[in-house]
Amino acid sequence: MVNAAILRLVRVGYGNFRKDTESLRLQFREKNTADAAAVQSYPAKLREILQAEGYSEEQVYNADETGIYYKMLPDKTLAVRTDERKKEGYKQAKDHLTLLFCVNATVKHNLKPLCIGKSRMPRCFHHINVNCLLFLYRNSKNSWMTGEIFDQWFFAEFVPSVRKHLRAKRLEEKAILLLDNCPAHLPAERPRTRDGKIQVEYLPKNTTSKLQPLVQGVIAIFEQHCRQNLVRQMIESELSVTDFLKKLTIKDFFYIGGDSWNVLRAETISHC
Repeated sequence: MVNAAILRLVRVGYGNFRKDTESLRLQFREKNTADAAAVQSYPAKLREILQAEGYSEEQVYNADETGIYYKMLPDKTLAVRTDERKKEGYKQAKDHLTLLFCVNATVKHNLKPLCIGKSRMPRCFHHINVNCLLFLYRNSKNSWMTGEIFDQWFFAEFVPSVRKHLRAKRLEEKAILLLDNCPAHLPAERPRTRDGKIQVEYLPKNTTSKLQPLVQGVIAIFEQHCRQNLVRQMIESELSVTDFLKKLTIKDFFYIGGDSWNVLRAETISHC
């Protein structure tokens, strides 16, 4: 019998965290264009799939991307009267990265997040072992997810990591990955292992804003933590805002983002 916690992945409500104005506008558009019929009918379809294949919570995964301007500060912050930087003007930096997060239904298996930037090998990565970083790193022309990057991630990262986790749990090495049907996720090819035991299940079109589990709060909370950590480091530094942002590298963001992702406990993710 399928545990209700799995189906909660596609019925979970929105968190109570605050969103900035742009996020609210985007969410408003997405929610109003969502396919209401598909939103209502899909949980039953997913239940049938999970029951037919006998998936447990450990074997159900969800992945989703988010774009982040990692040098962009909040529009407003508090400052004491003696802070000489409080009136300093600066232009918001728009250095963009795409992040891919993936967790299973029990939230006991969090895969290392994937980061996509523009540079093939950023200077800040020179003379370091990139495999020891808190994020995987790939690049594309616009720092967006591509079919090639997703295909490589699925077979080279997701499948081996899932198999290792399930072996440790003494479970059958089979799993299902819930995704939206973004073209970069190769919906026409429906990636799966040769034995068909690890495969992708796509959410219906125009339902991501209401059914995608990671959209329902986890990513937004992560972004909040990132901004808090970024502002904290800026305040603790003796640099001006402009100089601080100029010196901020992708490697620095990896530490900020890694700390932000790690503080999201299982309870936080499962209740979002």
